[in-house]
Parts: sequence; C-alpha cells; structure tokens
Amino acid sequence: MRQGRVDFAGEYAFDNLAPGQWHLQAQVAGSGRSATKQVEIPEGVGEVERDVEFGTGFTLSGVVVDGGRPLAGVSISAGSMTGASGHGMTGADGRFRIDDLGAGSYRMMVVSRTGTGILHSQALELVGDHELTIEIATGSLSGVVLDAAAGDPVPGASVKLEPLEVQSGYAPGETTVTVAGGSAPEVEIRMTPTEARTLPSITW
Repeated sequence: MRQGRVDFAGEYAFDNLAPGQWHLQAQVAGSGRSATKQVEIPEGVGEVERDVEFGTGFTLSGVVVDGGRPLAGVSISAGSMTGASGHGMTGADGRFRIDDLGAGSYRMMVVSRTGTGILHSQALELVGDHELTIEIATGSLSGVVLDAAAGDPVPGASVKLEPLEVQSGYAPGETTVTVAGGSAPEVEIRMTPTEARTLPSITW
C-alpha cells in the first residue's frame, strides 16, 4: 500500500509504481468523504494521469451526547447492504458529519474511543440529507476493595469488569490424563451447558 498527500492545487503523485491494476482511494480524514477508482499502469508507460472526483450524495450529520453532554472522540460509521459506507468522528462539540452517501438502507454504529465496544446501533433509511441526535445511555460503577479478614483497603489491586451476553453455550471442560510410553489413551471431556458467556474484560 502506498500513501500520499494532495497539495493545495488538488494534485497528487506516486512514483516508481509497478505495472498492473491498482486500487486508488482518496479520503478526507475525519469527514467520511471518500472516492475510489481502478487504475491500470501499462507496461512500458512512463506516466499515467487519473483524476478522482468526490460524489455528490447525501449528508448524514448530527450530535452524540451522553447525559446531555457532548461526547467527543467516538467513531461513527454507516454502511449499507450494497457496500456503500462512510465514517467520521465526533468533535469536541459531539458533532459528526458523513458526506457523499447514496440513497438506501444503512446501519449506523457509534463505537467507543478505544474501539472495544458499540455504544449505539440503529437502522435508518437515507433518502436525503439527514440530521439526528444520538443519546448514549451509560452508567457508572464505583466502590472499594477491602481485605475480607481485616476489612482494610487493598491498594494497588487490579479490578476487572466483564460484560455478560446471554447466549446458550458450554462452560470450559477439563480432565487429567496420564500418557505412558507407547500408549494412546482415549479422552472423554464432559462440558456443562451454560446460559451466558463473558465478553473481553475491562481492566483498570
């Protein structure tokens, strides 16, 4: 993959490209605006010139708030079944903007700053420019860690918070096996059904 910058005249250039098919993409960071084009570099041709034009689709914009306060630095994405997509990020005022989206059905998601969790997901039908307000419902958890015997605080302890997702499955199973030289024992492992599994934990 090669990366470059567009100058103030809107021009770009890549040198020393091998002959063949190339996928060219222009993207405006933080805005969700992107345009792509397939480019062929013929054998023996010194220079090829290809212009890239941004589309004139619809704009999806809005604000993300948490408890009435703007939520900055979260990622916004919108994708359709046809493969059309766009992305952006909220600014200090919680606002975002994704341009050049075609008409159709989209799934929009708000992803946390760390990229580890989906804060919001919704379907929407885009038939024109659309603006919305997204309320993120979050909670907080706090407390103390104490020694069970003495009741004293335990400084420096690690605390993990593991979200649970209800889904049928099985708890891990294990058994002890002794393998002697030349033997090939058959091992039976019994697993217990469970109604929940844990997702990746969060550690402070």
